[in-house]
Amino acid sequence: MSHQFEQLLYVHCAPTIDGIKCASLFTCRKGALPTWAADLAACGTWAAERGLACRVLCQCPERLVVLLYRPRLLERLVEVRGRRAFLNQLGYPPGADLEGLLEELGRRIGAGGCAFPHEIGLFLGYPLADVRGFMDGGEAQCLFTGFWKVYANADRARRRFARYRASRQRYLDGLRTMGA
Repeated sequence: MSHQFEQLLYVHCAPTIDGIKCASLFTCRKGALPTWAADLAACGTWAAERGLACRVLCQCPERLVVLLYRPRLLERLVEVRGRRAFLNQLGYPPGADLEGLLEELGRRIGAGGCAFPHEIGLFLGYPLADVRGFMDGGEAQCLFTGFWKVYANADRARRRFARYRASRQRYLDGLRTMGA
C-alpha cells in the first residue's frame, strides 16, 4: 500500500484495526491517489491477514467509499438489542446475512451519489439511541459531537472517543517514525 493510502487507513480505521471498533469508513478521492486500485487490492490482502475485511461500498466517478470491518464483530453487533428490527423498519431485507445488509447499504450509498444514509452509524458501531436521535433531527437534544453526535450516555461515549483517539495516535506516531 502507498504511504498516502496507509495514512487514510490509520487516520480513519485505527480503532477497527485494534479491535475496539467493529467497522470504520473512509473515502478515497481517486484523483488524489493515483494508485488507488493497487492500494485497495493490497488492503484486501492486508486486512484478511488480520481478520478484517475491506469492502468498497460505493464507487463514484471521483471517489470511493470504503468500509474496513471485523466481520464476526459486525455480524454480532447488527443483531444486538433492536438493531436488526430497526434496519428492517428502514427497508433492509429481513433475514439477510451481513453480506446482504452490506450490499443494501452500498446500494443506498450509491443511489445517493455516494452520500451516507443515516443508518450507516449502526454499521459503524454507534449506539442505536444516538442513531435514532440523529435521525429524529433532534439537534437541540445532541449532548456533544465526537466521532458521532451523541444523544445518550455521554460519559460512555467520551470514554470510547478517548480510546479511539489513542488508537489513531499510536498508528500515526508509527507512520511518522517510519517516514523519518
